[in-house]
Amino acid sequence: MLALVDAKSTILIDCGGDAMHRCLSCGIDPMSIQSVLLSHKDPDHVSGFPLFMVKLWLHGRKEPLPVYGIPSALDLVKKVYGAFDPGHWKGIHDVRWIETSLKPEAVVLENDQWLIQSSPGKHGVPVVGYRFSNKATGIRVCYSCDTEPCDSIVSLAQGCDILIHEANGNIPGHSSTVQAADVASRAGVNSLYLIHLSKDLTKDQVAAAKDIFPDTTVAKDGFILEL
Repeated sequence: MLALVDAKSTILIDCGGDAMHRCLSCGIDPMSIQSVLLSHKDPDHVSGFPLFMVKLWLHGRKEPLPVYGIPSALDLVKKVYGAFDPGHWKGIHDVRWIETSLKPEAVVLENDQWLIQSSPGKHGVPVVGYRFSNKATGIRVCYSCDTEPCDSIVSLAQGCDILIHEANGNIPGHSSTVQAADVASRAGVNSLYLIHLSKDLTKDQVAAAKDIFPDTTVAKDGFILEL
């Protein structure tokens, strides 16, 4: 789970596990959450959605929550959420389901603060990575999501200030630290942050990534990056 926080609102990216607990532990006001973006339908990215909706309701949310996602992700989340029969929670807020495209650099969301675009990655199921462009500062951040190295994510990250890239290992549908560093180098970003780390991650693997892209940081749960 990632959260994009500005002075006015929060945009949540994916919703696995107890997303509300993670928000609160990072000091994010639940009532500031403007929308949710889903990258794909894997359970570690969407399984916490029903619990998150209930906790938002208990925090007093009234307005509908926009949820953006590619068709396969939205279809699954609708089914999982519907299985809990949310209509019996009196006064629970509505969900506005907004289908997004798998085309490269598709516009997902645009407001006064942000332009958010997506491009497809390479995974076992359809997936998109995201690019967040801050209109006020010009800062651009790219999030790979779960993916093997692929040209569409390199293009999405091209010239970004920051690339947040998974490093779950050189296995189908994922990337190693070295592969993530190569994407960062090809895209010409300024900084690389590794997430979704392999449980077998070693210091040598991190060092190998830094040999390719020196400004590489291993990000841990709860990591806060000020832009």
